[in-house]
Amino acid sequence: MRTLGPRIRNLHLKDYSRAKRDKGGPGAGFGVELGEGDAGWADVMKALDDVGYAGYGIAEVNGG
Repeated sequence: MRTLGPRIRNLHLKDYSRAKRDKGGPGAGFGVELGEGDAGWADVMKALDDVGYAGYGIAEVNGG
């Protein structure tokens, strides 16, 4: 994010769990809710603030 800065137009937000990956394979790591994986959202949000991101994000979560 710090490298791309103002060139970022939108974000697709998802999370990933290395623990689930280790148990069930690479694809299984995506089987967590947003905020419950290893993404480190506090750092992500700080980096977005640091570059002045004012776009939008698409939360890639299960529907229903």
